[in-house]
Amino acid sequence: MGLDTLSLHDIELILMIKLCLVGFFLLGIVSLWRKWHPMVFLIGTGILVCVSYLLLVNDLGLTFWGLRGDEVTLVAMFEMFAHGSFFSDFAFPELVPWYPPLFFWFFAIPGRIFNWNGVLMVKASVAATFLVFPAFVYLVQAWYWKSVKSYKKQMRITPGKIAWMLVPLLTFVFTDWDAFILKPYEILAAAGSVMWIAYLLNDLHHNIWSKKRLAVYAVSGGVLFMTYYLWLIFGAIAVACSGLFVPKKQQWKFYSRLIILAVLTLLVAIPYLGPLVALYHQTGTENWAVAFMSMRGLALYAAMIQWFSWRGILLLLGFIALIWYRKNVYMRSLLLLFIAGHIWQVMGWTTILLFTAPLQEFKPFDFYHFMFLAFALAFGIER
Repeated sequence: MGLDTLSLHDIELILMIKLCLVGFFLLGIVSLWRKWHPMVFLIGTGILVCVSYLLLVNDLGLTFWGLRGDEVTLVAMFEMFAHGSFFSDFAFPELVPWYPPLFFWFFAIPGRIFNWNGVLMVKASVAATFLVFPAFVYLVQAWYWKSVKSYKKQMRITPGKIAWMLVPLLTFVFTDWDAFILKPYEILAAAGSVMWIAYLLNDLHHNIWSKKRLAVYAVSGGVLFMTYYLWLIFGAIAVACSGLFVPKKQQWKFYSRLIILAVLTLLVAIPYLGPLVALYHQTGTENWAVAFMSMRGLALYAAMIQWFSWRGILLLLGFIALIWYRKNVYMRSLLLLFIAGHIWQVMGWTTILLFTAPLQEFKPFDFYHFMFLAFALAFGIER
């Protein structure tokens, strides 16, 4: 569509979105000048991005791409949970949900109360994700690193406020512009999973453990599993690789803690897993995801050199930071997550060759890799 086909109303919306971008830069300048707390800037950023999105979809009767591809699935899930049953599959109403339902349950509640349709619930969920994402990522980082403050000498180098603030901003830069619109739950779960795995490994390797921390990891892990479990599977590969760095005398403690945590995490996820496991014994994988192969999975991804652009340069710098600070346990955990993505891809190639069964081997490279490269680059910039 050319500019000559735009109505006056369309032009007004575009200008308002551009003014939001100007507001972002002005907010950043004033925040630096007045030395405001980073949260002020991040909350303001979330509001501006949220408003920009709402302006963009203001007059759309359908979802952003017009109910294409995965958008159909999202709308159908919201419709089922809001106007059908919380515990019914969107495609097979007589069966329980196979897709992680927590994010959809959360927004289906106001959808049921206010009688929203599926399209409106999709828009509300995306807007809410834009609104809370910057502050959410900052607050989780701040909480964790403050909780291990007494171990700072043991850990030597830890990220601070600058890195905490940069992570959500770099995520916006690295991630494809429509990823938040199409998969908001995957974005939130990806950020949460990267922090969950990196902080867990940091605690285990520095022997920072207690019943309270175990409970926090179990509950948050269960929530992440019910939001989008695949990221935790990649994390499990990174955890297995991390075991190679554990001294033999400490391995029993390391793996026993992990086993206990895994059991508790799965127990927390019982509202989703329990009915699914029970159904599996009755009907097998009748309503599970269909295995499919994408040609994208055949590419050997190297996101940091994939694009000769300013974004590619930043991704490369993030990768360099991973290598440069690899002796730091936190950064090594992020590096292992990077490696885990490629291990998953090789596993997918192997299952295709041997069993003609793909594993969505392209999945780590949609935006999961961008997430921990954002954490790595933020760490490197602050150093």
